[in-house]
Amino acid sequence: LRKHHPGIFPHQSSVWPGLFNRAGIPDFTKPPDDLTERGKFAKLFREFNSHLEAAKIQGFVWNRSSYEFDNEPGKAKTVIELPFDENIYLILAIRYKELFAGGGGGGGGSGDIPYEIDTGKIDADFMNTRFDKYLKMLGQPGIDQDQLQQTLDEVHKSFAYLIQEEQKYANIFLNDVHRGDADLAAGMTFRDHITHYRSNAKDAQISSLAHIFGLKGKNGVGPGWLKVSRYCYW
Repeated sequence: LRKHHPGIFPHQSSVWPGLFNRAGIPDFTKPPDDLTERGKFAKLFREFNSHLEAAKIQGFVWNRSSYEFDNEPGKAKTVIELPFDENIYLILAIRYKELFAGGGGGGGGSGDIPYEIDTGKIDADFMNTRFDKYLKMLGQPGIDQDQLQQTLDEVHKSFAYLIQEEQKYANIFLNDVHRGDADLAAGMTFRDHITHYRSNAKDAQISSLAHIFGLKGKNGVGPGWLKVSRYCYW
């Protein structure tokens, strides 16, 4: 365990923020645009993940934030503090996967993702709690605008948990909420609303194409065709 923790965590944790900061993305909401920076990130992430897998075999777990290692007799123990948590790791894993989306964005020199990482483990409550807090403040008369903006900024920071396309619709949804134009259905989470907006946008695109090409459903209207086209049955 000692072999992998001190060697990889301090090095990678100092490089990643610097790389994303130089790219103007301190919150990790998207991969760098520059191809050399994307390649550097891909290389670093692969190296990190290789060490991480080895460390896990030797007992590493994310819910433990520090590790102690014995030194030579008479010397104090070495304490290694983890510089980031599993949520940050999973956010970076999403950015890593996006390097390969759409067939070779210059990220890693291969169209295949070397590691299967379950980014679905990210706790959706992180986004929901911040969004709910923003909603409550938005409805309060005489709320301090600086405090409201700070809460809104926290919601935007949680967008790092989303892929870039979802971030687009999250922004549209938030703007609608701010204007009072959003239909906030009971029981729907923040992620549910984003999915709903994204789905409606896809349906609108398909409906527009159907109108252009004169395609209709069984009843002579677009929606019947939409349901079929969504699954590529022609």
